[in-house]
Amino acid sequence: MKTSSFIKSVKDNHKDLITAIAKLGYVSRGLVYLIIGYFATLSMFGHGEAKGSKSALSTVIQQPFGATLLWIVAVGLICYSLWRLIQSVLDTDDHGLSAKGFSIRAGLFISCITHLSLAWWAISLAMGSSEKSGGASWSAKLAATTGGSIILAIIAACILGAGFAHIFKGATAGFMEHFNDGPNRTLKRICQVGLITKGIAFLIISYLFSLTIFNSASNKDFGVEDALNFTGSMTYGWVILSAMGFGLFAFGFYSIIAAKYRRIEI
Repeated sequence: MKTSSFIKSVKDNHKDLITAIAKLGYVSRGLVYLIIGYFATLSMFGHGEAKGSKSALSTVIQQPFGATLLWIVAVGLICYSLWRLIQSVLDTDDHGLSAKGFSIRAGLFISCITHLSLAWWAISLAMGSSEKSGGASWSAKLAATTGGSIILAIIAACILGAGFAHIFKGATAGFMEHFNDGPNRTLKRICQVGLITKGIAFLIISYLFSLTIFNSASNKDFGVEDALNFTGSMTYGWVILSAMGFGLFAFGFYSIIAAKYRRIEI
């Protein structure tokens, strides 16, 4: 069977399953960011500290029925990873193979990998274990190798590009072209705030990540938690941190709204 015939067969025969996988994935991603936004907001008032994706999941395990909740989130994140893979490989949004289309599909594939890693972290926590980090981070190890700095610079540039793409998508409400009728004006504004805020977080992460290029002794990789902590360390950073917290909370709602309104192109 030719590749094109196989892809058409998958699209035609598994449309409902792929749609269910995508919607569950969006909801799970939304729950993770709702938790991140909640703790970012709490840290503004001095009642806690900002958390990233993994720290947010670590908090879930401490709650009643935490292990059960983590299994549910893990399954959802696996579904989201699978949906990103389908978007990338099957080109469900018709991005094509132009330079722009290829970069978007490459970003979708990277998103698949990162959320799959997060799902594995959730599973590890649910099973009573977690990853132990020691020594330098993978990015620091890469920076110390021949040509590693160039690779890290490319990764930082990709994160920077993703940040600007999120901001542009939010500012222009570009996501609406993939939505069915709705959401209403209020939900649309929530989506815009969420996307712009995550874009800003990506810009900060790109900056912090690029520092590894010049500091191979760094013992960590950077994520949303570090972006929030960096923001909070600024003069009057609590003002920006509060906006970031509410914005990431809004991004969580955006993901859940997407589960309801987004057209799952098959």
